[in-house]
Amino acid sequence: MSLDGARLKVVRAKEHLDAIEDAIASYIKSEPYIMSAKKYIQGRHPQAELSNQIHPRISAIIGDCLHNLRCSLDYVMWEVGGTYADRVLVPPPHGRDKLYFPICHAPTEFDNRYVKLLADYKIPDPVVADLRAVQPYNAGYEALALLNVLINVDKHRLPILTLAEISGFKLIIRHTTNSDSNIPPKFNSAGSQNPDVDIQPTVAVTWEDVTMPREPVHRTLKEIFETVADVVPKFDRYVL
Repeated sequence: MSLDGARLKVVRAKEHLDAIEDAIASYIKSEPYIMSAKKYIQGRHPQAELSNQIHPRISAIIGDCLHNLRCSLDYVMWEVGGTYADRVLVPPPHGRDKLYFPICHAPTEFDNRYVKLLADYKIPDPVVADLRAVQPYNAGYEALALLNVLINVDKHRLPILTLAEISGFKLIIRHTTNSDSNIPPKFNSAGSQNPDVDIQPTVAVTWEDVTMPREPVHRTLKEIFETVADVVPKFDRYVL
Protein backbone atom coordinates (compact mmCIF):
# COMPACT_ATOMS: atom_id res chain seq x y z
CA MET A 1 0.00 0.00 0.00
CA SER A 2 1.21 3.53 -0.78
CA LEU A 3 -0.07 6.96 -1.69
CA ASP A 4 1.76 7.00 -5.03
CA GLY A 5 -1.54 6.94 -6.91
CA ALA A 6 -2.83 9.91 -4.94
CA ARG A 7 0.35 11.83 -5.69
CA LEU A 8 0.10 11.07 -9.42
CA LYS A 9 -3.39 12.54 -9.43
CA VAL A 10 -2.08 15.71 -7.77
CA VAL A 11 0.64 15.99 -10.42
CA ARG A 12 -1.93 15.55 -13.18
CA ALA A 13 -4.15 18.19 -11.58
CA LYS A 14 -1.21 20.61 -11.67
CA GLU A 15 -0.82 20.00 -15.41
CA HIS A 16 -4.48 20.89 -15.92
CA LEU A 17 -4.11 23.96 -13.71
CA ASP A 18 -1.15 25.14 -15.82
CA ALA A 19 -3.25 24.63 -18.98
CA ILE A 20 -6.08 26.69 -17.47
CA GLU A 21 -3.75 29.54 -16.56
CA ASP A 22 -2.21 29.48 -20.05
CA ALA A 23 -5.64 29.53 -21.71
CA ILE A 24 -6.79 32.48 -19.60
CA ALA A 25 -3.55 34.39 -20.19
CA SER A 26 -3.82 33.81 -23.96
CA TYR A 27 -7.44 34.96 -23.95
CA ILE A 28 -6.65 38.17 -22.07
CA LYS A 29 -3.62 38.85 -24.27
CA SER A 30 -5.90 38.75 -27.35
CA GLU A 31 -7.61 41.93 -26.06
CA PRO A 32 -11.16 40.55 -26.39
CA TYR A 33 -12.87 43.93 -25.93
CA ILE A 34 -13.96 47.04 -27.77
CA MET A 35 -13.10 50.45 -26.34
CA SER A 36 -15.35 53.43 -27.01
CA ALA A 37 -12.46 55.81 -26.30
CA LYS A 38 -8.81 54.83 -26.07
CA LYS A 39 -7.55 58.21 -24.96
CA TYR A 40 -8.40 59.55 -21.56
CA ILE A 41 -10.40 62.80 -21.67
CA GLN A 42 -10.98 64.68 -18.45
CA GLY A 43 -14.60 64.40 -17.30
CA ARG A 44 -15.37 61.43 -19.53
CA HIS A 45 -15.61 57.91 -18.12
CA PRO A 46 -13.91 55.10 -20.06
CA GLN A 47 -16.22 52.48 -21.55
CA ALA A 48 -15.50 49.02 -22.92
CA GLU A 49 -17.39 45.86 -23.73
CA LEU A 50 -16.26 42.33 -24.44
CA SER A 51 -16.20 41.35 -28.09
CA ASN A 52 -16.06 37.62 -27.33
CA GLN A 53 -16.13 35.27 -24.35
CA ILE A 54 -13.49 32.75 -23.37
CA HIS A 55 -13.91 29.40 -25.14
CA PRO A 56 -16.17 26.95 -23.25
CA ARG A 57 -13.46 24.31 -23.64
CA ILE A 58 -11.92 25.73 -20.48
CA SER A 59 -14.87 24.31 -18.54
CA ALA A 60 -13.78 20.78 -19.50
CA ILE A 61 -10.21 21.45 -18.36
CA ILE A 62 -11.48 22.82 -15.04
CA GLY A 63 -13.54 19.67 -14.58
CA ASP A 64 -10.49 17.49 -15.29
CA CYS A 65 -8.42 19.44 -12.76
CA LEU A 66 -11.05 19.10 -10.04
CA HIS A 67 -11.64 15.43 -10.84
CA ASN A 68 -7.97 14.60 -10.29
CA LEU A 69 -7.88 16.52 -7.01
CA ARG A 70 -10.97 14.76 -5.66
CA CYS A 71 -9.64 11.39 -6.81
CA SER A 72 -6.36 11.98 -5.00
CA LEU A 73 -8.22 12.38 -1.70
CA ASP A 74 -10.39 9.33 -2.34
CA TYR A 75 -7.27 7.29 -3.17
CA VAL A 76 -5.90 8.28 0.24
CA MET A 77 -9.02 6.99 1.96
CA TRP A 78 -9.02 3.74 -0.01
CA GLU A 79 -5.40 3.02 0.90
CA VAL A 80 -5.94 3.90 4.57
CA GLY A 81 -9.06 1.73 4.73
CA GLY A 82 -7.26 -1.18 3.11
CA THR A 83 -4.47 -0.88 5.66
CA TYR A 84 -6.71 -1.31 8.71
CA ALA A 85 -9.66 -3.41 7.48
CA ASP A 86 -7.71 -6.70 7.66
CA ARG A 87 -9.11 -7.75 4.30
CA VAL A 88 -8.96 -6.89 0.63
CA LEU A 89 -11.41 -4.12 -0.22
CA VAL A 90 -13.80 -4.94 -3.06
CA PRO A 91 -15.76 -2.13 -4.75
CA PRO A 92 -19.15 -2.55 -6.48
CA PRO A 93 -20.47 -4.40 -8.40
CA HIS A 94 -18.72 -7.41 -6.87
CA GLY A 95 -18.32 -5.92 -3.40
CA ARG A 96 -19.79 -3.29 -1.11
CA ASP A 97 -16.79 -1.14 -0.25
CA LYS A 98 -17.48 2.51 -1.09
CA LEU A 99 -14.83 4.32 0.90
CA TYR A 100 -14.23 7.93 -0.02
CA PHE A 101 -12.58 10.89 1.65
CA PRO A 102 -15.05 12.76 3.90
CA ILE A 103 -15.56 16.46 3.27
CA CYS A 104 -17.99 17.99 5.76
CA HIS A 105 -19.24 21.49 6.42
CA ALA A 106 -19.78 21.04 10.18
CA PRO A 107 -18.45 18.77 12.97
CA THR A 108 -21.93 17.29 13.49
CA GLU A 109 -22.01 16.20 9.84
CA PHE A 110 -18.70 14.38 10.30
CA ASP A 111 -19.99 12.63 13.44
CA ASN A 112 -23.34 11.65 11.97
CA ARG A 113 -22.17 10.47 8.57
CA TYR A 114 -18.65 9.10 8.95
CA VAL A 115 -17.70 8.01 12.46
CA LYS A 116 -19.54 4.67 12.22
CA LEU A 117 -18.31 4.07 8.66
CA LEU A 118 -14.71 4.62 9.70
CA ALA A 119 -15.18 2.30 12.68
CA ASP A 120 -16.50 -0.43 10.37
CA TYR A 121 -13.12 -0.39 8.62
CA LYS A 122 -11.28 -0.42 11.98
CA ILE A 123 -9.69 2.93 11.24
CA PRO A 124 -7.99 4.02 14.48
CA ASP A 125 -8.57 7.21 16.43
CA PRO A 126 -5.37 9.02 15.29
CA VAL A 127 -6.49 8.70 11.65
CA VAL A 128 -10.00 9.89 12.52
CA ALA A 129 -8.47 12.85 14.36
CA ASP A 130 -6.41 13.79 11.31
CA LEU A 131 -9.47 13.48 9.07
CA ARG A 132 -11.32 15.84 11.40
CA ALA A 133 -8.41 18.29 11.39
CA VAL A 134 -8.48 18.78 7.59
CA GLN A 135 -12.22 19.42 7.25
CA PRO A 136 -13.24 22.73 5.63
CA TYR A 137 -14.83 24.00 8.86
CA ASN A 138 -11.27 24.29 10.18
CA ALA A 139 -9.09 27.29 9.29
CA GLY A 140 -6.77 26.62 6.39
CA TYR A 141 -8.93 23.96 4.74
CA GLU A 142 -11.90 26.04 3.58
CA ALA A 143 -10.97 25.36 -0.05
CA LEU A 144 -12.07 21.73 0.31
CA ALA A 145 -15.67 22.94 0.60
CA LEU A 146 -15.31 24.64 -2.78
CA LEU A 147 -13.83 21.46 -4.22
CA ASN A 148 -16.81 19.48 -2.96
CA VAL A 149 -19.35 21.90 -4.46
CA LEU A 150 -17.61 22.24 -7.81
CA ILE A 151 -16.92 18.55 -8.35
CA ASN A 152 -20.57 17.69 -7.65
CA VAL A 153 -21.71 20.26 -10.19
CA ASP A 154 -19.29 18.97 -12.82
CA LYS A 155 -20.05 15.28 -12.25
CA HIS A 156 -23.80 15.36 -11.85
CA ARG A 157 -25.28 18.46 -13.44
CA LEU A 158 -23.47 20.75 -15.87
CA PRO A 159 -20.00 21.80 -17.00
CA ILE A 160 -18.56 24.43 -14.67
CA LEU A 161 -19.15 27.64 -16.58
CA THR A 162 -16.88 30.65 -16.51
CA LEU A 163 -17.54 34.24 -17.39
CA ALA A 164 -15.13 36.88 -18.66
CA GLU A 165 -15.86 40.41 -17.53
CA ILE A 166 -14.35 43.87 -17.50
CA SER A 167 -13.18 44.20 -13.91
CA GLY A 168 -11.70 47.69 -14.19
CA PHE A 169 -9.38 49.96 -16.11
CA LYS A 170 -5.74 50.86 -15.83
CA LEU A 171 -4.06 54.03 -17.01
CA ILE A 172 -0.88 53.84 -19.04
CA ILE A 173 0.98 57.14 -18.87
CA ARG A 174 3.70 57.86 -21.40
CA HIS A 175 5.56 61.15 -21.26
CA THR A 176 5.97 62.69 -24.70
CA THR A 177 9.58 62.64 -25.81
CA ASN A 178 11.33 63.19 -29.11
CA SER A 179 14.16 61.08 -30.43
CA ASP A 180 15.89 64.33 -31.48
CA SER A 181 17.51 65.58 -28.29
CA ASN A 182 17.68 69.15 -29.75
CA ILE A 183 13.88 69.48 -29.58
CA PRO A 184 12.59 70.18 -26.06
CA PRO A 185 9.51 68.31 -24.72
CA LYS A 186 6.08 69.92 -24.99
CA PHE A 187 4.70 71.62 -21.89
CA ASN A 188 1.15 72.66 -21.11
CA SER A 189 0.05 76.11 -19.98
CA ALA A 190 0.86 75.30 -16.36
CA GLY A 191 4.46 74.62 -17.28
CA SER A 192 4.41 70.83 -16.80
CA GLN A 193 5.10 68.22 -19.43
CA ASN A 194 1.94 66.98 -21.16
CA PRO A 195 1.83 63.15 -20.94
CA ASP A 196 0.12 60.78 -23.33
CA VAL A 197 -2.44 58.76 -21.33
CA ASP A 198 -4.06 55.56 -22.59
CA ILE A 199 -6.77 53.49 -20.95
CA GLN A 200 -6.67 49.70 -20.99
CA PRO A 201 -9.49 47.51 -19.66
CA THR A 202 -8.67 44.85 -17.10
CA VAL A 203 -10.27 41.53 -18.04
CA ALA A 204 -10.92 38.79 -15.48
CA VAL A 205 -12.27 35.27 -15.98
CA THR A 206 -14.51 34.43 -13.03
CA TRP A 207 -17.16 31.87 -12.10
CA GLU A 208 -20.55 32.24 -13.73
CA ASP A 209 -22.14 30.90 -10.53
CA VAL A 210 -22.65 33.97 -8.32
CA THR A 211 -22.41 31.87 -5.15
CA MET A 212 -18.75 31.19 -5.89
CA PRO A 213 -15.98 33.54 -4.75
CA ARG A 214 -15.87 36.71 -6.84
CA GLU A 215 -12.27 36.22 -7.88
CA PRO A 216 -10.42 34.93 -10.93
CA VAL A 217 -11.04 31.25 -11.64
CA HIS A 218 -7.36 30.30 -11.57
CA ARG A 219 -6.95 31.83 -8.11
CA THR A 220 -9.71 29.64 -6.65
CA LEU A 221 -8.34 26.54 -8.36
CA LYS A 222 -4.82 27.26 -7.16
CA GLU A 223 -6.04 27.50 -3.57
CA ILE A 224 -7.89 24.18 -3.91
CA PHE A 225 -4.83 22.55 -5.48
CA GLU A 226 -2.48 23.77 -2.74
CA THR A 227 -4.86 22.57 -0.03
CA VAL A 228 -5.16 19.06 -1.49
CA ALA A 229 -1.40 18.88 -2.07
CA ASP A 230 -0.98 19.69 1.63
CA VAL A 231 -3.53 17.10 2.81
CA VAL A 232 -2.30 14.02 0.94
CA PRO A 233 1.11 13.57 2.65
CA LYS A 234 -0.46 13.91 6.11
CA PHE A 235 -1.67 10.32 5.76
CA ASP A 236 1.59 8.71 4.64
CA ARG A 237 2.28 7.36 8.12
CA TYR A 238 -1.01 5.45 8.16
CA VAL A 239 -0.44 3.47 4.96
CA LEU A 240 1.56 0.31 5.53
